[in-house]
Amino acid sequence: MPAENGSDLSQRIMRAAEQLFFANGYANTPLRTIANEAGTSESGVLRLYNSKNGLLRAVYADCWGQINDYVDAEMTAAAEIDSDPRNLLLAVMRAVLEVYQSDPKMMHFINSQFGSRDTAGLVPGDGVDPTVDLQVRKEYRRYLERIHDLAGAVAINQPALAKSGVSKAALGHIVTSIIYGIQASWWMAGQEQTVGVRGVTMDEALAGLRFFLYQTT
Repeated sequence: MPAENGSDLSQRIMRAAEQLFFANGYANTPLRTIANEAGTSESGVLRLYNSKNGLLRAVYADCWGQINDYVDAEMTAAAEIDSDPRNLLLAVMRAVLEVYQSDPKMMHFINSQFGSRDTAGLVPGDGVDPTVDLQVRKEYRRYLERIHDLAGAVAINQPALAKSGVSKAALGHIVTSIIYGIQASWWMAGQEQTVGVRGVTMDEALAGLRFFLYQTT
């Protein structure tokens, strides 16, 4: 059997892990199944990722990297039209929701399991390469800091928000809460069809944030 290229094998393992984690969940996906799907052995996976937990964190870093790259591109395009930080906040929200619509399984996996300090790379994990933890933190902070930096710019340029008691921190959390809330409502609507409540569209969600950001002018 010819020697495997480490980069090619890593990509096969990552794609297999993402596919299986998204479909079955982390706990229900044996490492052996990932190895079989990637065309390697369990030892081949462990040689590159040290542990199943290390592979999980690498998957999170990869997912957030994909999201961030897409959001960056959309923000760049939006800034060419209107660089107002309120417009850029709306562009971030639209981009993240577009990612959700294009790959809901990935986004649900992230939103449902990214709350723990371990999987966010905030504490060292057993058998996890420290550089992987660092990459998870870097990508997740890149996502959050973009939103909070824009919220700070909005607050500075819209003193009426401060007069109303809306701080920079509060605005940042409001925006992230709206994004996560819409994603969660979409997923729940897909799981429970008997509630009888019409799901919100992306345009409706954006209209709500737009009204909040622009009503003070």
